[in-house]
Amino acid sequence: MAGDRRTTDRPARTCANLLAVWFSVAVAITPQTGAPAPIADHPSELCEQAIASAATTSGVPDAWLRAIAVVESGRNGRPWPWAINKRGQGTWHADRAGLEAHIRQLQTKGEGSFDIGCFQINTRWHGAAFGSLEAMADPQANADYAAAFLTRLKAEFGSWEAAAGAYHSRTPDLAEAYRQRVLARLAAPDAPVPTPAPPSSMSEAAPAAPVVAGAPTRSPAPVYPLLLAGAPGGPGSLVPAQPARAPFLPGLVPR
Repeated sequence: MAGDRRTTDRPARTCANLLAVWFSVAVAITPQTGAPAPIADHPSELCEQAIASAATTSGVPDAWLRAIAVVESGRNGRPWPWAINKRGQGTWHADRAGLEAHIRQLQTKGEGSFDIGCFQINTRWHGAAFGSLEAMADPQANADYAAAFLTRLKAEFGSWEAAAGAYHSRTPDLAEAYRQRVLARLAAPDAPVPTPAPPSSMSEAAPAAPVVAGAPTRSPAPVYPLLLAGAPGGPGSLVPAQPARAPFLPGLVPR
């Protein structure tokens, strides 16, 4: 009887084992649509994860997106998601709450044009593409928009190099100076962040060093400016050479 029982149970056990294997494989290959996004250990990783996703979705080369992001918001050679720039004065906030508080402060003052996020997208010229300034500050939304904008510029100007220059300005000398900065970052993506250059055609005066919100006053501040070209009198990030239109936020007057 013992032998008969073992012989009879074996197919059942074998079937159960096969079902267990099939279930585990099915779970492994089934997309987990409800799974949370990866948690970043460092704020820059939020930009870098968003860049990787935007590059895959849009077809814009990852290297170009990363180089532009570092030129725009770079802190110690990496893009920073909670960066904001107003008239050449850039600030790296420690977290999203700090950035959003700064945005509200500018709104209270009636400021309608400033640059935010990994790619320093200008609120006046591109804010209408977002549901809110808070949405505009989201690293993924910021990167996705920048990638879409670069895609349109590449179709218009014919190359990623030209698109990179036009991302900043359609004025030839401003675009060229910016393009050279992006090319330098492409050539040495891991190089130390350079000291700001002397005033050039991109700015009337050398901008002040960016403020690192909450940083100890005696700590050496990063020296690469958030959008060097955004100095007073110079064009800001993503500001096209076109006639001005109404500000994104009703009642706010760009200053």
